Amino acid sequence: MQVKSVLRIGSAGVLVAALVAAAGWGIGRDRFGKSDEDALKRMQDELGQRFATSATNLDRIVSRVAAEPTVIESAPRGQDAARRLFDLLDAALPDDLVDKTGITVYDQSADPIAWAGRPSESPKSRINGPRALFVAPSALGPRLVRVEPVVDRRRPIPQRIATIIVEQQLGPVHGVPGIADTFVISTTIVPASLRVRLGDVSPPSSYDVYTFVIRSPGGGPLVDVEVRPADLAALRKRWQDGTRAAVLAVLGLTLLVFAGPLLESRRRARRAVRFVAATLGLVGAIAAARIVFWFAATLILGPRPVLSPIDLLLTALAVLAVVWLAFDTVERWRVAGPRPRVLLGTPESLAWIGLAYAAAGMAAVTIVWLYERVLQQVVAETTFDLIQFSLHPVSRTRISLAFALVLLHASVVWFAVTMTRLPAVWRTRRVFGRQLAPLVWLTGVLVAVVVIRATDSGVQIAPILAAVGAVALGSTALVRLHRRARHSSQAAQLWVLFLALLIPAFGMYPSLLAFTTAAKERLIETDYAPKAARQRSTIQSALYSSLDQIDAKPDLPDLVAESGEEVTPKADRASLVWSGTDLDTYRLTSAVELYGPDGRLVSRFALLLPAYQTARHYAEGCTWEVPLDETLPFGSSQRHVLRTSRGICEHGRILGAIVVSVMLDYRTVLPFIESQSPYLESLQLERHIPAEGAFGRDVEFVAYGWSRTTYTSGTSVWPLVGPVFQRLIDSREPFWADIPRDGVLYHVYLMSDRGGIYALGYPAMTSFWHLVNLAELVFLTGALYIALLAAATLNAITSPAPASGRALLSEFRASFYRKLFLAFVAAAVAPVVILSVATRTYFATQFRAGVEEAAAKTATVAQRLVEDYATLQQRGAGALATLDDQIMVLVQRAIDQDVNLFEGAELQATSERPLFTSGLLPTRTPAEVYRRVVLDRFPTFVARQELGDIPYYLAAAPVRAGGREGIVTVPVPLRQEDIESQIDNLDRRVLSAAVMFILLGSALGYWMAERIADPISRLTRATR
Repeated sequence: MQVKSVLRIGSAGVLVAALVAAAGWGIGRDRFGKSDEDALKRMQDELGQRFATSATNLDRIVSRVAAEPTVIESAPRGQDAARRLFDLLDAALPDDLVDKTGITVYDQSADPIAWAGRPSESPKSRINGPRALFVAPSALGPRLVRVEPVVDRRRPIPQRIATIIVEQQLGPVHGVPGIADTFVISTTIVPASLRVRLGDVSPPSSYDVYTFVIRSPGGGPLVDVEVRPADLAALRKRWQDGTRAAVLAVLGLTLLVFAGPLLESRRRARRAVRFVAATLGLVGAIAAARIVFWFAATLILGPRPVLSPIDLLLTALAVLAVVWLAFDTVERWRVAGPRPRVLLGTPESLAWIGLAYAAAGMAAVTIVWLYERVLQQVVAETTFDLIQFSLHPVSRTRISLAFALVLLHASVVWFAVTMTRLPAVWRTRRVFGRQLAPLVWLTGVLVAVVVIRATDSGVQIAPILAAVGAVALGSTALVRLHRRARHSSQAAQLWVLFLALLIPAFGMYPSLLAFTTAAKERLIETDYAPKAARQRSTIQSALYSSLDQIDAKPDLPDLVAESGEEVTPKADRASLVWSGTDLDTYRLTSAVELYGPDGRLVSRFALLLPAYQTARHYAEGCTWEVPLDETLPFGSSQRHVLRTSRGICEHGRILGAIVVSVMLDYRTVLPFIESQSPYLESLQLERHIPAEGAFGRDVEFVAYGWSRTTYTSGTSVWPLVGPVFQRLIDSREPFWADIPRDGVLYHVYLMSDRGGIYALGYPAMTSFWHLVNLAELVFLTGALYIALLAAATLNAITSPAPASGRALLSEFRASFYRKLFLAFVAAAVAPVVILSVATRTYFATQFRAGVEEAAAKTATVAQRLVEDYATLQQRGAGALATLDDQIMVLVQRAIDQDVNLFEGAELQATSERPLFTSGLLPTRTPAEVYRRVVLDRFPTFVARQELGDIPYYLAAAPVRAGGREGIVTVPVPLRQEDIESQIDNLDRRVLSAAVMFILLGSALGYWMAERIADPISRLTRATR
């Protein structure tokens, strides 16, 4: 090893580390300042600039619209005039602000006549008030609002003819927050709490926070900003930790760069002492680098499991490097010597050699068995489906874990190969090495398998034997390829190294499959199945918690106080009771009813639980009755509903009654079932639906009554006949069964109780999908191999030996045969890749177009149902006005999607009233829907919308009844997971076919290159 190289590398590493530390300190000082006061000043400038930019944008929009008073004044006179105003608003609203900005033009009566973007409702006091700029809270985050009266100054006496209100959301919203006067907004430094001012009164603040005021361009206060000192301190610590981690990473890379001179010194070593010293130096550098990287990762990621993906990847790289050193040491010892001698021709010597090979076989099995324990723990701790080796979806964690496992597979198999090759170091007769050594090694393998089976009855032998088979294949390949390796080309060596990664991955595939299947079944048995079995108790617990929360409301007597005779009870009072309870939090299918002292229904609020008849209800006491499990009609079917009631009392006197009902609905009770409603999906933040790439996505759930099916998460059910159904009758013990359905075999976990039968199952893996998995494994290993080759180019910088990539390029340039082979391979690969990409793009477009078309058809069905219900009312011109939320719930039952009915600019009825009353959805008709359906007379219209961070399609269609017109809208989920699942399955099929054609094309190209190049090679040799 050259001392100058080591000193040069060490000096460069220390210098770079010092530069990184200085850069981290300087950037942190420039970004955060030297004190909290500097950081606050930067935050104040940033937020002030943000508010000023928003205010400028609003002024620009207002000025453009207000400059056309004639268009505004003529808008109510007809659809053509209204269309011109809508066009004006669309043109005034920049494309990059549409998603977070809304504009509305109100007439003199404070009624909206045109709008665009994402407007919200404003109180009449603001609409009719003076020009203003203020911040208003909303359910979707704070909004900067600009109010601008439009005055016609052409008249003798200037008159206000309209009001323009432009609003812009100030910050991104993650999830679905609620309305509050305090909200958190992100900055480039730390999140800040903004408190809305009511007039000129500053809201109260805590003493342990920094505060400052953001003012409008006119100088008036807009909001008060609070910043916690702890947040600033935590930010500085994170930055310092990140800087330290970067410095440690540079030092770790420096230790790895030391490997170049050490490898070169080891390669040229002629004395054992120098060779051992270089080898130990390499092991020490690798171990030290791994420790340094662990500390660096801890500074950034914090405490984490030992088998976390990033740690597993770094450990796998280090282990593979050490295994390669061990393997190379044994091979050099065997070839170069000095080799240990044994006495030839004596039975004792043959016995010792035989014992060594038998011990090597036992060691190989033991290594594989111990590694499988680690692999089983890795599979148990991850949420990813590790037998799906596709690079999609692109997830840093999942790909790191997949790469780590491929590297660990190679490390374990080649370490076992090293142990197998270790007895070959001793000199022995050639006949023993060729004939007896494999038999003795296999004997040791069988002995180890028998011992492991006896000590661990639950171990699966087949996966172990598959991995040991990879060890045997690697050992055999080494023996046969040893002589050819010295004269092989760089291209051949690279192919051999790729196979050295791929063969262990193939050998460990059965083990990975067994552990992943066991993890999926354990997930079903310990998580999904208990939740399905406890769904009734879950409903009861939520009901009891809601009753306690209702009891804590002090204003119940006021809600049932008489306020005059109401022909149709409204939902507002009962909605106040329902809101804030667990019924609201978990979005349970439920209802709250309030009755007056005469038993008359005062108010009823329901979430997807319609009432088909209304009767008077009288309370018998002031305490809750025992909940009754009633079977009530729900559309054309029946559902179990828990129902309880009590009197609303004051000083012991019954003033009215309250009835609470909650229905057993698997869509809301079981969190692992994907909801078909984008509204429900956006609000149920505690749902744990498996993400793409996680095992459990293919699990289906079916609930059976003892006479019929009550719910299915898929499109069909498993037939329960014969011995399976009889076993369910005879015992309540859950069990697994293989049940075919539609030509596909499913592994189904069945359990039963008095209420019914619950089944959770997943499709069994077929031979075709095993081939698909192996094709993906080839592709994954290829991607990892390319990454390793790219990283190995560092050897060209630190080692005086020529880099393999440079030698490979020279070899291809100098060889007609290799250029010919490469041309044939490219000719075979390029069409396959182009065809696979085109096929994927086409089918993905078709899938998404099918969802949009289905959304339009769903809106058409809802349109017909609403028109039919309106006709059945027989109210003439008022038929459309009689449709209420109950009717919308019935329509929702028919189409299995939420439904909204708008008349003009306002919402009239909906199946999801809570979302509109809470402000999460505006009661204003969506501008694009109104324009296309009402003004442009489209028969149907589908637009992409978002609720929180959940995208969905909003399909709309016109409704006509009694001479009046309305708009029915249906939110339809994008079915993104279904589409991604179908595209993923298509990609996997295409990838497997592409890999097969590429391999066949490469083989054909190799054969043709051999046939064409062989005469040329002979002629070249003859002329030398």
